[in-house]
Amino acid sequence: MLQGVNALCARRPDIEYGLIVSGDVPLLQPESITWLAETCLRQEADFWYSVVSDVVMEATFPGSRRSFVKMKEGRFCGGDVFVFRPDILRANLNLARRLMAQRKNAFKLAQLFGWVALFKVVIGQLSIPEGERIGSRLLQCRTRVVVSPYADIAMDVDKPHQLEMARRILAERLGV
Repeated sequence: MLQGVNALCARRPDIEYGLIVSGDVPLLQPESITWLAETCLRQEADFWYSVVSDVVMEATFPGSRRSFVKMKEGRFCGGDVFVFRPDILRANLNLARRLMAQRKNAFKLAQLFGWVALFKVVIGQLSIPEGERIGSRLLQCRTRVVVSPYADIAMDVDKPHQLEMARRILAERLGV
């Protein structure tokens, strides 16, 4: 991912925004990306992180068994699409590498985000604005969380049952 950002910046040094899409979201639809890009560009920020509520995810992909984090505003799973300013990401490459390497380990993330933040997540009392402030402090830029009404932004295929679900849905879409 970081090599891709560097290549993008080398090719287009004047680029203002970038979009990263995980490689394992086969159900992603163009309208979801359009909505996310338009939503992000209406907000003042440098880095946008997409999330999807459990209600939207289960209504769209029942039985997907995504992992959700309880926040003050509800339960959310992380999206697999990010919008960013390349200069901000490049200025934080070491941190980005650490976040990617430690994204599945709550205790290592707590060392980055702080124990108070981890405690609030554990008890479901961290708010989205608090998360944005923590992200902004950590990345030394303006971060925003974007709650997507499109579940496909977060429907990756990390587990075998999710891959089977995606295959079935794609076959139905293609009429196979």
